[in-house]
Amino acid sequence: MVVASHPNQDRNTRDLGLPKFANAGWSLYKFRESPIPQETGGVVARKRISRLIVIYMSTEQNIEEALSKIDETGKCILDEIYNQPDPRPYFATLRQLKYFIPQHAKPIFLKVLDAYRVSRGRSNPKLVDLGCSYGINAALLKYGFDMGELYDLYGSSEAEEMDRGELIERDRQIFDDDNAKNTIEVVGVDVAPKAAAYAENTAIVDDAIVADFETQNLNAQHHQVLDDADLIISTGCIGYISEKTIEKVVDAGD
Repeated sequence: MVVASHPNQDRNTRDLGLPKFANAGWSLYKFRESPIPQETGGVVARKRISRLIVIYMSTEQNIEEALSKIDETGKCILDEIYNQPDPRPYFATLRQLKYFIPQHAKPIFLKVLDAYRVSRGRSNPKLVDLGCSYGINAALLKYGFDMGELYDLYGSSEAEEMDRGELIERDRQIFDDDNAKNTIEVVGVDVAPKAAAYAENTAIVDDAIVADFETQNLNAQHHQVLDDADLIISTGCIGYISEKTIEKVVDAGD
């Protein structure tokens, strides 16, 4: 299903050459139009996309009894594990929920990144991840992980025995720029200070912004970090955020 809409939304996905997934959907938003050449492999052949792109993914998962806590928007309430000092409880819970939305979104994001590099000549695009949590999308897109590998990384007996400091040191070595598989800069945005701090302290994301743009405006530091942003993505965050957040981040990237 399409989980966000906008007056400028391009609803025709047939010519985009993007993967299709059962029970999944996406939206592509256009803000400043300019052509992308045919040689991009048909990702957006005969289409026009903007310097700033927002893609949203959503997919139904078999979460069974874990859905006992639901908010007024129909979203599962995961407050107890979303803002912990490290991501081990988060990944343990999501593994039980069979959460793989970022994995489904990954090939689409990579395809758009490739098309964007060709069309704009940007070798190191800046990507803004709305609802970044502990940096899942950055781990997948920049460092080449998949969700199964992340579940194993934080659910191993070795990880269970580490204290937080040891876990951070391990992750800093893993998520070092020398290990990056994809040349991108990732800015994470989230309302959860501990989750975003962990992603930034371990360098999974390059910068992190802790803010609720549904209720507050961007300050000077936010504008500085978001300046020159190329792509905006989100996986599973729509419903928690609305067009209020999206428009503010888009304006800051101009």
